[in-house]
Amino acid sequence: ANLLLSAPLEMDKKGLHAAGTFSTEGFQSTTKEVFIYPDSLISTGLSGKLGEMANKKGPIASLPGHRFTWLPREDSLAIYPEKNSFALYGNQLQLEGPVWMHKKQVFGKGDITLGDGKLKSELFYFQPATWKSKDASLAIGLKKPVLIAERISIEAAPGAVNLSFKPVEDAKVLLPIQGYSTTYTGAVWEQKNQKIKLTKPELSSLDSASKAAPIVAKAGILDQVSEVLSLEGVKEIEIGPATVYPTKGLLAIAKGGQFKSLTGA
Repeated sequence: ANLLLSAPLEMDKKGLHAAGTFSTEGFQSTTKEVFIYPDSLISTGLSGKLGEMANKKGPIASLPGHRFTWLPREDSLAIYPEKNSFALYGNQLQLEGPVWMHKKQVFGKGDITLGDGKLKSELFYFQPATWKSKDASLAIGLKKPVLIAERISIEAAPGAVNLSFKPVEDAKVLLPIQGYSTTYTGAVWEQKNQKIKLTKPELSSLDSASKAAPIVAKAGILDQVSEVLSLEGVKEIEIGPATVYPTKGLLAIAKGGQFKSLTGA
């Protein structure tokens, strides 16, 4: 590690402190003030950078005003935002929360805003060419949620348009507009097309008074614009006392769980 001083090193009632540019492998900070202790270094930084993207395209995280603690014996560095979020991967992602580095690996926790969605996790992994979380929550539709997934695993390249995710321990997805929850084996959020593709959904009504059996399908597409969930591979559905067999296994569910026209069923 290296501390290039821009002000004299002072020892007073605040302790041993100075100002300058602090750097260690994978991290650099222009400090406002830095306090030096036998086992650590604590500082407020004006700007900085953390990690390095693949092909040396720049830092993984660009840091505006921040605070950091460096523990050299543990090879651990924790960085907290002062006010603003941290920009990741050339501003492809914005993280509201701290980042840290341990043994040259970059981690973080908090909220990541992705277009019209928001991810939350206690642990993100920020690697040179990809980022991931093994247990996160995802809400799609910032003003009006169309899908809420409580526990997912996700891995993507910075700037990816299509985001793939899977449930953790059979966690369900909530479809608040249609009034259903569903299990699924995997999903893809096509941000540009504003569609969410679900594999093997099995829908259960959120209406506690409903006695209808789950709706089992091979696949489903939720359109964020029309707010319609289109299913395929549906063998049968229950409508009141009747069992209906959709033509070609196709079924569309609109707002409030309303089934669209079942022509030929």
